[in-house]
Amino acid sequence: GAHFFGSGLFFDAFSGAAGAEFFANSRYDAWCLHSVEFASADAARDRDTDPTGGAFLASLIDAATARNGSLPIATNLDVADDPHLAGRVAPYTIVGRVAILALLNADYTRARAPYYADRCIGHRRALVKALADIRGKPDVDLVVLVMYGVPAVDRADLGATTDAEAVSRLVEEFDEIDIVFTRTSELGTSSSTVDAVDVAWRRDWAGGR
Repeated sequence: GAHFFGSGLFFDAFSGAAGAEFFANSRYDAWCLHSVEFASADAARDRDTDPTGGAFLASLIDAATARNGSLPIATNLDVADDPHLAGRVAPYTIVGRVAILALLNADYTRARAPYYADRCIGHRRALVKALADIRGKPDVDLVVLVMYGVPAVDRADLGATTDAEAVSRLVEEFDEIDIVFTRTSELGTSSSTVDAVDVAWRRDWAGGR
């Protein structure tokens, strides 16, 4: 998504319009909000009429979802009463029998979108709420979590000093999570390579791998 919503010159040249059209035509089943989307909205927004960047980001989301209606995921972003993103961002999505969650990194978001960084709730609280809701859906066999870095406040809440340690503790605590997509640096030292992909195995408190 970064190439559609902020990386390089493609976004800047067309203010996101071309990228959103290509993204919509790709018909993704699931996609996650990242700090780059908020940074792009901050760069392109009208400073007088769009103080948070939410209106511009909402227009990008509308264009990107025009073909398939798949809302972006930000499990820990509270948009319930937000005038622009309410109804446009989902805490998770289900594709087939797979539930997909994504944690937005408030630290990365804060520099360009402090309003939305302040609307990020703690990782633990967000996962408890989303997983409780997913638990009531009988057709979900697999839960996937996407994350990119762990904010300092969440590392402290987990009693972790590094991102890798924080990710491990989340996996240990939430046994419903089956797969985590994250950066290689957050896999820790016990990772291995499988089909050119860095992989690390962890056990939750219930003993699941």
